[in-house]
Amino acid sequence: MRVKVSFSKVRNLILVFVAAVGIFVGGYELGVKGYQVQLTKSLQVNFSRQVPPNDNVDFSLFWQVWDT
Repeated sequence: MRVKVSFSKVRNLILVFVAAVGIFVGGYELGVKGYQVQLTKSLQVNFSRQVPPNDNVDFSLFWQVWDT
């Protein structure tokens, strides 16, 4: 029993597979060579580590975990 498959579907499947493999290999190679992504300053997020007044809460463990 033969199943008919259109050429365009096979071609699209092969192109998606090749693109996925290319992206994976490219990312792996860049990672092995030591390239790192650096975000611009406009995307940085700053956190204030000050405890609100009138609260006796120790956040030191929280910030240790956050930094880790």
